[in-house]
Amino acid sequence: AAAGSGDGLGPGIGGAGGGAGGGRSGAGIGGNAVGVSGAAAVGLRSTSPLCSVRRWERSVSPSREPRAAFAREPRTSLEGRNGAQSDDGVGIRSQRERCAMKLLLPQALAGAIIGRGGTVIGELQRSCQVKLFVSQALELHPRTQCRVLLARAETEEALNEVLGRIVDQLACLADEEPSESIFWEGMLKLSVLMPRAVVTAFIGRGGINIRQLCKDSGAEVKVREPDATAAGAADPAFVQKIDIRGEVAGLMRVLREVNHYVQAVNGEAWFVNWAASPMPRAAASDAAA
Repeated sequence: AAAGSGDGLGPGIGGAGGGAGGGRSGAGIGGNAVGVSGAAAVGLRSTSPLCSVRRWERSVSPSREPRAAFAREPRTSLEGRNGAQSDDGVGIRSQRERCAMKLLLPQALAGAIIGRGGTVIGELQRSCQVKLFVSQALELHPRTQCRVLLARAETEEALNEVLGRIVDQLACLADEEPSESIFWEGMLKLSVLMPRAVVTAFIGRGGINIRQLCKDSGAEVKVREPDATAAGAADPAFVQKIDIRGEVAGLMRVLREVNHYVQAVNGEAWFVNWAASPMPRAAASDAAA
């Protein structure tokens, strides 16, 4: 698979040869991906309130619109305490919203997180004290079929809380409408975007950090090779795609670690622009083309 591909298991960090990090896939540092570890089958029935909202929506509207209808949703966020809006519809980043994370959402998951009329995303923002922005239907991350979710909050802990709710929603969706974009070989799938500036530290010298993370979480973690030919590839804010597969608890363990590394650089000058919108204008135009 090409580097940065959507749902496949393509090249990662390193060259040819065997690697550490065992598990079913058997690949690790120096193989086709960074730090792979096995995981058990997932118990997917979720008791999340978000699942209840979605089940209620179906019960009162059996002929609901197909998920493709969610593709017409604009960037979505409800006005919060700092509800100023920029001219492209994305809220201006408040000084207090110093923390940010970006996730990739297959269309089905994007629709589930937005909810009918924005009900689910509104509940997430109110209960977790975060702001959430989802890229428009044709604004897909390059070489994927995924929209980008930007989450902004005052604290790292608030982001961890909303990440947990999103993983609950992912499990609920995989339970009710499983597809390869969110569920593969008995494991949930989710991808995040990490600034290039922190990827090396996240992996660790010789892959030691990511191997330990896989061991502790039971999840599979793969860091995709960046596209060296892409515009801005040398910029510290240039993103690399991190693919995660595992159980709910394993996904959350990895997401918390990613969040911690990303917030370690949220004081850097380039971070303000990185956290200003789900994806750069240039990337959105390329994806639409």
